[in-house]
Amino acid sequence: MKEAISQFRDYPISVDFRHINGVDEEEYLNVLDELESKVNALIIAGLQTKHIVEKVNQIAKKIPVMTLNIDLEDSYRIGFIG
Repeated sequence: MKEAISQFRDYPISVDFRHINGVDEEEYLNVLDELESKVNALIIAGLQTKHIVEKVNQIAKKIPVMTLNIDLEDSYRIGFIG
């Protein structure tokens, strides 16, 4: 991941990579709460729960959201990378 991020060092962007061990919905929601006001776009490996989808929909009203590996059905993400 660090190698991929380093490819963008010449551009005026930064990447905030977070890793959550397991499938702890509360921790996942806390990270989304923290990132929501700090980022201009979001790519997430989704966790298909009602609360996660609701949070993603809330965020997607403000910034572009993509899902990675797990498509969050019924979310307002702009795309899915499988």
